[in-house]
Amino acid sequence: MNAFQATLGMNRDILEELRALAAKDKAVTLRITTEETCNFLHSSTREETSPQVLEVEEKRGSKSKTTSHKVVSTITEQFYSVTVTYSLEAFTYTHPNDSLILTTR
Repeated sequence: MNAFQATLGMNRDILEELRALAAKDKAVTLRITTEETCNFLHSSTREETSPQVLEVEEKRGSKSKTTSHKVVSTITEQFYSVTVTYSLEAFTYTHPNDSLILTTR
């Protein structure tokens, strides 16, 4: 029971109601209902230049030419809003529609 209090934030009154249900009807079922949503917000594109430089030296006869190369990456970032909600309920096997909501988020 300490896990229910610490993790889910249930108070002592709710735990006492659970104990009373279990003592009266002998069987209590826990049901969790979840909903997850993901919404696209926007997209952003940017260019990032590598800090490393590649230098290539070309020699033709007595002449030499040095060329510098950098890598430029195009980065596209996509941003989303993610929401998760849940409800933890307890009910007796004889009354599944008459549930006690233990915690929601």
